[in-house]
Amino acid sequence: MQFDKLNQLLTLLANLGVIAGILFLTIEVRQNTAMMQAQTRDSISDKLIDWQLSLGNDFYTSQAFVTGNSGDEFENSTQEMSYLMLASANFRIWENEYYQFSKGLYEEQEFSPRLNRWKDNIQSDRMNYNRM
Repeated sequence: MQFDKLNQLLTLLANLGVIAGILFLTIEVRQNTAMMQAQTRDSISDKLIDWQLSLGNDFYTSQAFVTGNSGDEFENSTQEMSYLMLASANFRIWENEYYQFSKGLYEEQEFSPRLNRWKDNIQSDRMNYNRM
């Protein structure tokens, strides 16, 4: 009789341990998701900053970007290539942002304004991406 009670007690404790383990795992998964979202956001910000610094720190690159966005003729093929590489890099950043969003690592409230900006940039006369 005592053996049955001990067996039931141990079974109950084991079941409680399993439930506690599942709860702990759920908490860990949520924390990991939050960490991945923060890392994704940081990575996207780093890419945008690098891209913007390439425009802000180099007169030639900045000039190529301004010329390309204004629709003016490029001075030479090197300037045109520089603009195409900048525009291509910008599209890659956008592609990465969309991919991260589609995987659930980018919140809707953060992604929607970016999507609207993409649309504005592509439709704007300032952003002359049809040269690509």
